[in-house]
Amino acid sequence: KDVTQYTIATQPSLRSGLSIKFYKFDAYECRQVVYTFLNISRHTTARDVLMYYAKERGHVKEELAKAPSLICLTYDNCNFEHTNDEYICIIAHWVDKE
Repeated sequence: KDVTQYTIATQPSLRSGLSIKFYKFDAYECRQVVYTFLNISRHTTARDVLMYYAKERGHVKEELAKAPSLICLTYDNCNFEHTNDEYICIIAHWVDKE
């Protein structure tokens, strides 16, 4: 779980403060956590990330259902050319009745 959260937390889209869940990890803590684990495969990491996604998805749906007014969901994708990383960012805007 810690390695999966570390993998998620190191992604720029989550560190920007726009994520639904904020993970508090700094570089030193991440190195200490990673050194305590055996090497894991990318398949294990992908499986764990998808498992936590499925777990958190229900919480997000519940939170959005509690909204007292309209919600505008916007998304964008970005590609970092120097690392070839691609991200999809989703932002929820709560719209007041005014």
